[in-house]
Amino acid sequence: MKLIVPVSVILVAIVACAQATAESRLTPVQRPCNGSVDVSADTTIDLRGQQRDGSPRQISAANPRYPVDLRNRGVQGSAHATWVVDTTGAVVRGTAIINAETNRAFGDAVCTWLADVARFEPLVVRGRWYTVRIANSPFDFTLSR
Repeated sequence: MKLIVPVSVILVAIVACAQATAESRLTPVQRPCNGSVDVSADTTIDLRGQQRDGSPRQISAANPRYPVDLRNRGVQGSAHATWVVDTTGAVVRGTAIINAETNRAFGDAVCTWLADVARFEPLVVRGRWYTVRIANSPFDFTLSR
């Protein structure tokens, strides 16, 4: 028994794979979320796109919301961001920058989360409270199968 696949089916599959690959590529950007404020920090923790222990721990229960349109289309991706956490554990307004994103909507979701929801444990070392710049923190948007 021969299996004959029409050329149109093959072309649709090739185009779908090309779109999925293009949308999953992390593109460097450097765009501020809501304006830009230059705030000095006592220290910087550069995660270089990797989650690591030792940075201020997230205490807010929620994570960035998956953009509905991208979820409905089955698009997965990520965004990397940099921001400053003050001595109370709040994100300092105007310090959030998207460093890279696979889709602008993922970066926008991270910006909204940082502005409205995100809270962290303050960094305290030997009784001293520090402001911390968290750099290149990754946020992955994946769909469970």
